Amino acid sequence: MTVIQRAEVFSEMGTFVVGMIDGILQLVASRDADNLPSEEEIPPVLPHQLIAIRPAAFAALANKHGGRLAQLGENVMDRIEQDHRELITAFDNEPSLHDALGRCNNDTSFREGAAV
Repeated sequence: MTVIQRAEVFSEMGTFVVGMIDGILQLVASRDADNLPSEEEIPPVLPHQLIAIRPAAFAALANKHGGRLAQLGENVMDRIEQDHRELITAFDNEPSLHDALGRCNNDTSFREGAAV
């Protein structure tokens, strides 16, 4: 991968992370049919969590939350799935990203995980 291609990948990842954070800021509490707090597990949002999900499973997870995500604009689901595939490709091809995400675990805070 050339220096320019690496810069483009890191630029895309930066855009992805900013988009994720923006989306998180727009989140609202999930409610069940009785308007009580939902007991669903919070979906993975940090890069080190997202790389562990295969694209097909990620698409299914994104589609599950598609109603809320659709509020973010047209073709948002396609863009999110493409960003996920690019993140996995970058993880596989960029040793520095692979090392940084490899140091993250379940104890990694949101701030630390998003800073990668």
